[in-house]
Amino acid sequence: MAWALPEEEAALVAAVRSFVDRDVRPGVRALEHADEYPAAWIETMKQMGLFGVAVPEAHGGMPISTPAYAALTEELARGWMSLAGALGGHVVVSKLLVAHGTPAQQAHWLPRMATGAVRAAMALTEPGGGSDLQAMATSARAWISKSPRERMETSNRTWSFPIAVQPWARIPAPSLRATSTLFST
Repeated sequence: MAWALPEEEAALVAAVRSFVDRDVRPGVRALEHADEYPAAWIETMKQMGLFGVAVPEAHGGMPISTPAYAALTEELARGWMSLAGALGGHVVVSKLLVAHGTPAQQAHWLPRMATGAVRAAMALTEPGGGSDLQAMATSARAWISKSPRERMETSNRTWSFPIAVQPWARIPAPSLRATSTLFST
């Protein structure tokens, strides 16, 4: 089913489609074979505002609807899945910060994430599962406890956490229950 996007969102999807056809598709094979980071394409994505699509306007973003995000992802993946992945992980972490971050964390990270100055990703794995989300066996459930922050985790998770891609520094993230969080400085 094709979604009828609002004019502004449809224009953004069309701009991404043009970028993919003009820049990405003609050069992706050479970049992939050279094992090079797509710095110029990431820069274009930053200039287009794509890293702010899940960040509230109050923090400098330009949030878009889920159908528009799906269309953006489809266009990026049509050119090179790695670009869709770069945006996808960033959006997941942006949404986590919006939903569960403290006001101080949101004020610190979201404006820089909206511009792409800080780009986030999500890393997860389990023995035997690798990064296959369908094979994950880890689960968490609430249980009766004196502290509402306590959780019982089952399985043998190696690690799973959102990260911001820059030099590393560990910061506390008490509002992101049972999640280790690494962000850049």
